[in-house]
Amino acid sequence: GPVLDAQKPRRLVRVVVSGGAPAERSGARAEVERVLVALRAALDDHDEVAVVWIPGDPTHGWGLKRPEDGELLAAVRGGPASLRVVLSDRPAPAAEDDILWVGVAPADASNTGIVGVVVEDVDGEPTLFATLLHQGARGVTGRVEVRPASTGPGSAGAAFAIEPGGAVSVAIKLGALRGQDVLVELVDDARDDESWADALDADDVVRLLYGPLRVAIDARLPAVLRTHITHGLTAVLGAEGFVASDDPILAFGPRGSVPHGVRRVQFEFVADGAEARRAPPGSEALGSDPLVRDLTTAGIEWTYAAGAERVEPDELLMLGRRAPAGVWPVLLRRGLEVRLAPDPLRGSPAPVHTPFWPLWIGNLVVEGATDRVGHGYRAVGLLDAPSSRLGGFRSALAPARLVGLAPVVPGRSRPLRPLLLLSGLLALGLLWALPRVRRARAARANPHGARAGTSPQAHS
Repeated sequence: GPVLDAQKPRRLVRVVVSGGAPAERSGARAEVERVLVALRAALDDHDEVAVVWIPGDPTHGWGLKRPEDGELLAAVRGGPASLRVVLSDRPAPAAEDDILWVGVAPADASNTGIVGVVVEDVDGEPTLFATLLHQGARGVTGRVEVRPASTGPGSAGAAFAIEPGGAVSVAIKLGALRGQDVLVELVDDARDDESWADALDADDVVRLLYGPLRVAIDARLPAVLRTHITHGLTAVLGAEGFVASDDPILAFGPRGSVPHGVRRVQFEFVADGAEARRAPPGSEALGSDPLVRDLTTAGIEWTYAAGAERVEPDELLMLGRRAPAGVWPVLLRRGLEVRLAPDPLRGSPAPVHTPFWPLWIGNLVVEGATDRVGHGYRAVGLLDAPSSRLGGFRSALAPARLVGLAPVVPGRSRPLRPLLLLSGLLALGLLWALPRVRRARAARANPHGARAGTSPQAHS
């Protein structure tokens, strides 16, 4: 019999965009939008395109490190989908039948960036060596300048010239700048030269901070947790290796309270008397991020506040426990933000009372906060070579992959026969009742109408 469509089938395309510094390059966002527009145009209005930036959306304060291919593959397989798509400026590491890999590199890009900084003694004077990497069809010339990060005396610099696709190391004596926070910056001395078309700004400036690591520990954290954080930092850096600061490089606080623009560590807590959830035993779910090096979930009772175990769409799972019902997240990353999903103070044993704690604090300091570059300096904003290297992979969206996609939510239909039968019975009932209703109304309007034409005297 006839049927009624109660719900149309819904298809979901899961798109993972390779973020990091190369996604900030000139024209990169436009290339991504080009593919997203084509995807949405090929789908129906009730279908959905879910977009995830790895390691984070560049509009929300994100990490600059280029994600590994394994991170992109794990993220694109991280949920149900009718089609899985990766957008990157580099080709796929290998053919994947279930993944459509689309190249979004802007055409004809050129870039020069700082990929290494070290401070060494040369003839008894601290000397900065900056390593520059250039990509482009033509060579470039310019200067590396070193100046105070705020107010202070002195400045220094040196010229450079790099051949197409080459690298060079520039030496600059710090002189009066020694002992100050400084900025190391690439300066183009020929802005009218078309060969200097720098596609990426993120690798043009590096901050060198002098002295101990600057840390902020939010006073709203429980006192016992603040103590454990301090002990962890002391174990890694020594008592003189870090200092409290209002301008931190590494900040700790409750979720949603830590300032942006720095490596921030955020904690979840189970409120007194509130329901707590515990992760069951299981195997390791481990990502490739250096922040989880040497970490394990074994031997720890992970305890969660209600909802804290939920992974947000733009969060990347770094470490978790894989149980039969799914993965319980332990460490998650969104750009510069790291979230410890379980309560660090709950459990038998709690995370702060296990080897996990000092190892994790050490990873945060060594891998996540700054790089020690010599003579008491720490480098902030220094990209590794892969993150500063532009990919050149471009490809078109294959329309054939969008044909015949299976829905993630199947359609539902209802048979119309019962509804039609009910409608017929209602119609018959109305046809039977309407004449009787009309006669009843007429009788009420004219109660003597039944004796019309008979006089009262006839019955006397």
